[in-house]
Amino acid sequence: MIETVLVLPSPPALLSPRSVDDPVAGLRAACAMATSTLPAGHPVVVLAVPVSEANAARGITEPLGHRVATTLLGPVAFEPRLALPDAAAGLLKVSEPTTLVVMADGTARRGEKAPGHLHPDAVAFDERIELALRSGDAESLAALDPEEGEELWCEGVPALRLLGELARDREVVAYVSYAEAPYGVAWWVARWDLTHR
Repeated sequence: MIETVLVLPSPPALLSPRSVDDPVAGLRAACAMATSTLPAGHPVVVLAVPVSEANAARGITEPLGHRVATTLLGPVAFEPRLALPDAAAGLLKVSEPTTLVVMADGTARRGEKAPGHLHPDAVAFDERIELALRSGDAESLAALDPEEGEELWCEGVPALRLLGELARDREVVAYVSYAEAPYGVAWWVARWDLTHR
């Protein structure tokens, strides 16, 4: 049973820093604080968006989310899973207390210098996600529109939708420790503790 959920972003900059100047030092610190509170002894499952067709064509086989999770979790072993439509059914069958790490970014179209350039709906879309993360609103996450997410370059939508499905009908204690978009991409560090109603 999923009892603890961490939502973490997966920018390539979170991979081990290669220089003294860390462009995401604040984000890295927030992720380190979050992962340091993982329940001891619980199995960890990391849910990441599959490799895109473009990256697969270049020979990339491991999702960025799993690579970033390896860096953030350090020695903590985890089971990698993909954010595919049938993933929720499998995770709902997990019987022992388990921690789920959801690797999910927000939109990448929040400004002229953002990776996807400016889209007028990006900030509002991110605000809906952030409100859901802060309030433990599983239904709102499950209802995120995949097509809108694709248009807004929100690669985290499939994983966030699955989190919504998994947390449906559960009591959620939610906490967001980081919510910023310093490079035109929305990033959150959040924790949900789930219990039965």
